[in-house]
Amino acid sequence: MSSPSWISWSRSSGTIEAPDSTLEIDLDVLPVVALMREDDNGHRVEIRTFRSYTGAVREAQRFEALGHKQRYWVEVKREPRW
Repeated sequence: MSSPSWISWSRSSGTIEAPDSTLEIDLDVLPVVALMREDDNGHRVEIRTFRSYTGAVREAQRFEALGHKQRYWVEVKREPRW
């Protein structure tokens, strides 16, 4: 099966659709994962949210590899609702 040439998503309805409508994902059931940062002064901030734990961890590792004094970690803000 070939992948669609475009995929659209609607923030208002919370769905992702492919051109042939075979792919529809309810974004409300996906987890929300935050990439967090703490600087050397102890200030903690949320950098970005992800719908994928793996993507958030990968981004945290990328930031850690830069070698700055900041600490990065991932927090689950909302568990998946299956």
